[in-house]
Order: sequence, then structure tokens, then C-alpha cells
Amino acid sequence: MSAFGAAYTVVELEGAAGSAELAEALAFRSELARLTGRTSVPSIWIGGKYVGGYNDGGLGGLATLYRSGELASMLTAAKAI
Repeated sequence: MSAFGAAYTVVELEGAAGSAELAEALAFRSELARLTGRTSVPSIWIGGKYVGGYNDGGLGGLATLYRSGELASMLTAAKAI
């Protein structure tokens, strides 16, 4: 999360119809469904742990973790900050 100066990786899930990028994006979404039961994005992971989207899923989402004060400790434990 930029507010913390955290290191992060963004994976774009898009591509033109019939392209290799689209095929890869669809495969990635399929894997998300297998791992989380959801294909929606964003799908936020911290230290290999699924935290949800922005405000739902997983551990309640990024906004929920931020408001509770848990986000900073999670990012620190993951060595992202």
C-alpha cells in the first residue's frame, strides 16, 4: 500500500480477445477461484495470505485491515515495509 511505502507487485488480468495475455489472465482468474472461491479483483495478498479485496472477502479486505490497525503489522511481518 503506497501510504505505508510498501513494496508490492501488480498483476494485470486483461488482454485482447484471442491473445496469449487474455488466455493467461483467464487461467489466473481460474486459479484465484480455486484458491479463494472468488474471481473478482482486486485480490489482495500479503505475505502469501489472501486478505480479500478492498473492502470485503478474506480477512475483510484492505480497508478493514487498515481501519483496525492490523495492516501495518501484516505488512511489517511480510517484510513489505
